Amino acid sequence: MFSSLDRYILREMISPFLVALVVFFIFIVMELLLLMSTYSFNQNIAWDDLFRMMAYRLPELLVQALPLAVLFAVLLGLGRLNGDLELMALQTSGISLRRILYPVMLFGMVVGMLTFVFYDYVAPWTMEQFHRLQRQI
Repeated sequence: MFSSLDRYILREMISPFLVALVVFFIFIVMELLLLMSTYSFNQNIAWDDLFRMMAYRLPELLVQALPLAVLFAVLLGLGRLNGDLELMALQTSGISLRRILYPVMLFGMVVGMLTFVFYDYVAPWTMEQFHRLQRQI
């Protein structure tokens, strides 16, 4: 399955990925809050409808935050490994760079497939619900 090297490299990327996902998601949600506040003030929308509208927009925002978080995690994880000279130690012990990057590419592909599923299946349905609720109000 996974060797200890694969698990170690993935562990180096998981925590920066989660932190970056939360931070980027918060920044994107802050923009959504600004948009929803204009709805609230201009059209006098009830709070429960406002929160439902925000919930319908969250999957679309998650699709924007996931690739940024992966980029940040890969750069930070591999940068730390390189800064501590662990990549050089792995290469001098005979492990190829292709073998070192295998878990990184696997991580990117898994998150990419998750992003695809969200963007292709979840986001259209939630945007349809958002626009339907917007027309009702």
